[in-house]
Amino acid sequence: MRLLLIALTIALLMGCSTTEKKADAVDETEQLLIAASQKVVGDFSSELKQELLGALNEGGPANAIAVCETKAPLIAAAHSESEFLSINRITDRNRNPKNLADSTQMEVLTKMSLDSTINEQHFWADTETGRKFSYYKAIRVNALCLKCHGKTEDIDPSVREELVNSYPGDRAVEYEVGDFRGAFLVEIDWPQGEEIVQQLTTTEN
Repeated sequence: MRLLLIALTIALLMGCSTTEKKADAVDETEQLLIAASQKVVGDFSSELKQELLGALNEGGPANAIAVCETKAPLIAAAHSESEFLSINRITDRNRNPKNLADSTQMEVLTKMSLDSTINEQHFWADTETGRKFSYYKAIRVNALCLKCHGKTEDIDPSVREELVNSYPGDRAVEYEVGDFRGAFLVEIDWPQGEEIVQQLTTTEN
């Protein structure tokens, strides 16, 4: 009986150890994916901001609209590192129809919009070939954004005219500083995207 109790104790301890190792492995994977996602978001948002500031300096807010319409998708494509990693901007109040969140994404955006302390969210989903990791980074309105996204009566008439011409169904106005605007969404297929994730997290800034 004593030998049996010892054997059972050892088995339980080994089982706990294995469980802890698996949990640690999951945590390490998530940390790696979060770090890679943060880097992609940082690189994308930095480049987009530079383009917007350049357009503003050259031709004012009306000129910046073209950046969001034509250059932003190209920048997003450039930072979608492979077929297994992509980045996009999504919103619940779209200007460009292509940026409108789907029903699943909308649930996440709603939660983030209702709680200003939530700036990041991440989730796993099973797929036919593995799993997909989705990372959301909140976008909140700053003073610069108001030139094209602020109160309608405060937006320059030339900008309003350009918005009507480019986006007849525009819903991305009437914001104030600090308002929730949407999110950057990074999606990574796992384990197919492991190589590019490793490259992103080991590349020096």
